[in-house]
Amino acid sequence: MTAAWLFPGQGAQELGMGLDIVKAHVPVRRCLDEASERVGVDLLDVIANGPRARLARTDIAQPALFALSHGIAGVLRSRGLQPYWVAGHSLGEFTAVAQTGSLEFESALELVVQRGRLMHEANITADGGMLAVSGLLRPEVEAVLSAAGRSRADTGATGPHDVPQVWVANVNAPAQIVLAGRMSDLRALGAPIAAAGGRLTWLDVAGPYHSPLLENAAREFAKTVRRCTLEDGRVPLIANSNGAFLSGAAELRQELIDHMLGIVDWASSMARLVSAGCQLAIEVGPGRTMKGLAMRNAPRLTCLTTGTAHDLDETCRRLESLSCASS
Repeated sequence: MTAAWLFPGQGAQELGMGLDIVKAHVPVRRCLDEASERVGVDLLDVIANGPRARLARTDIAQPALFALSHGIAGVLRSRGLQPYWVAGHSLGEFTAVAQTGSLEFESALELVVQRGRLMHEANITADGGMLAVSGLLRPEVEAVLSAAGRSRADTGATGPHDVPQVWVANVNAPAQIVLAGRMSDLRALGAPIAAAGGRLTWLDVAGPYHSPLLENAAREFAKTVRRCTLEDGRVPLIANSNGAFLSGAAELRQELIDHMLGIVDWASSMARLVSAGCQLAIEVGPGRTMKGLAMRNAPRLTCLTTGTAHDLDETCRRLESLSCASS
């Protein structure tokens, strides 16, 4: 049975995530312990005891999610299961690249830890956030952004901070667009987006990810990606940037270099999976965000979850049963 493994990104973190899996599977605990050592924080303690705001910090949430997702993938592999395709949402793309075989766990963890640190430092000065818009297509959202820019210009505003600093960051589904930018500018868009028929949801993230406000952090991060050793992948990655299949070391490296500033076009990633004939996906990691997005983009796609010890075991049993039936 050919299946895609989908890895969640920041925003999927929650207090208590993966604790039962860590207790049941020692290798998952080892992944989390190694991440804790690299970060200099007991991630298991933060997950178990919070506070929630500390877990949501970019330099904490990203290594924690990566380590748990990577460890859960290891449990699946220990049961004889393998992905046919991999994809990850935002941060999850780094977990996915590691699962292609292009990056060793230690190298991927180093990238994730530095990425989280640089983004956290950028968040302190950016005063930014992210806002999900449901019910409008991307061109409709971009029309609202353009109108906001024209309105600001009509008032005579000409300085660099007088232009609304808001950009499309994620296309999670055709009618679910995520914006990133300065908090004041995002708040100002509430009324015009609602007037256009959109529904607004603030995301539980600490900064304006996938936007030019992280340009300095992205420039520094690119230096580390260029030094990192990558091999050709053994499993195709479906790229965040455009939904293309990537497996060569050079193209995977470029995807990671461009990643912090690039749009996460998850709708295109899911469309590519469907067009490739994928009928089964596994959300590998905490939560059910990937399953929710799969239902929005590809209602006929079966998506299994692994966020709890029970779900992980049930998914393994179901896949093993499917494998036996097809052999």
